Amino acid sequence: MPDYSYIAQHIDRVINKFGKNLEIEHCEVKIDEYSFNSPQALSYGIQLPKQYLDFINLNCNLIFCNQNIFENVGNSKNEKIEKGNFAVNDNTLTIDQFIYLNKSLTDLLEEVPLDLKRRNYAVMLRHMISSFIVYHELGHVRQLNSNLRTSEIIIEYGSQTDDSLKWEEQAMEVDADVFAINWFGNDLFQNYNKFTPNAAFYTKEEILLLAIYSIFLFFYLSNTGEEINNPQKIHPHPMIRFEVVINYLQEIALTNELVKDTQQFAKLIQKVLHELDKTLTCHFNLSDNNPYFGRFYDPVIPYVKSELQKYIQKDQTLNFNRPYSLVNGEKKGSDNLF
Repeated sequence: MPDYSYIAQHIDRVINKFGKNLEIEHCEVKIDEYSFNSPQALSYGIQLPKQYLDFINLNCNLIFCNQNIFENVGNSKNEKIEKGNFAVNDNTLTIDQFIYLNKSLTDLLEEVPLDLKRRNYAVMLRHMISSFIVYHELGHVRQLNSNLRTSEIIIEYGSQTDDSLKWEEQAMEVDADVFAINWFGNDLFQNYNKFTPNAAFYTKEEILLLAIYSIFLFFYLSNTGEEINNPQKIHPHPMIRFEVVINYLQEIALTNELVKDTQQFAKLIQKVLHELDKTLTCHFNLSDNNPYFGRFYDPVIPYVKSELQKYIQKDQTLNFNRPYSLVNGEKKGSDNLF
């Protein structure tokens, strides 16, 4: 498995440059060897479990080892996997859990795509997902520096055993997602503007396609059960989080002229959905993808979003209510989150 020190080094550069303005200049990032389920944020630190990063990395590799996913990227027919058979259940968030759940995986742990372009795509996909994850945790750090009621966020994706409503905690999570997608989008904008053809991407559109796909894949891997409206959980359902994040990503793409209009963005989404459909069928071996895609239209989603918006708007410790500057000078903070 790869060395993940580049993640900490990247965030250190971000903090050194923008930490003072964001009030997170004392934050430290640590890659932990010991096993815990997923990332957590403290008021002055981020802990990233290597087990969690290995889980993300393995899926990125295996997806591009599959002949049937992103068939037009590199020479896909030379790859070894024709049909995967992997599953993620609620809270499958470490590589040990993933291996335990998928007994056929042992021989594939060290597999990487044979085609160089596909191998580079797998690396870039991992980088994109990892950056969103760490920016999300950085959003929590900024929240906590302004929140005297608590000193840490409970490990991501967990749920408490009591029956109290967790709307405040869920609001913190969605707020951290919005913080993350703005930084993720800014990275995308910078790479798009400075683009030159390279070993991974021949065109600008390839960057956008993989970036959008990385968000779809991340929220699929963040599987947290079937019930979309569950205010007893600390973490909102991935469908809710995705709905908010993808709207922001579209706004970023339009504002920064990465796409010319919503129709062009919609065409990109259709291309991504084609690859996600292949991923669900040929990597995760779902027999019927329609139930999953149908959940994007679940009528409970607008209700949950409206409930979360109430809590976000009144919590002044959240990033949404404390405008900040991105690298390109854009100001965040508005009257309408969703």
